[in-house]
Amino acid sequence: PDWAAIEAVVDLDGFAGANDAFAVLREAVTSAKPAEIDAQRAHATLSWKFLIGFCAKKPLYKSQVQQVLQAMLDVPSFEAALADNPELINKAEASLPEEVLETLGLSSGGGG
Repeated sequence: PDWAAIEAVVDLDGFAGANDAFAVLREAVTSAKPAEIDAQRAHATLSWKFLIGFCAKKPLYKSQVQQVLQAMLDVPSFEAALADNPELINKAEASLPEEVLETLGLSSGGGG
């Protein structure tokens, strides 16, 4: 994935126009082996921020986002990047559809 483009989307809250960036990230993650995903662990937090923001703005993509989230959760370094970030968890709980929260093992209203 083009991490600079993904970072720009996150920084500028440009999720409305981020379909292409999502498609590239989705293809990269869902076609990768866990070790290949783990090799990108430096981008784990950015990936979570992008996917949470994208799904919050684009709920029609939730099933596709869930596929990516599940693949990322299967990689311990990516799971830890989410679990160790209360700010990200709070944002997810405040903005994501319930089905997506269930994929993340969270629930709306906090306490995840």
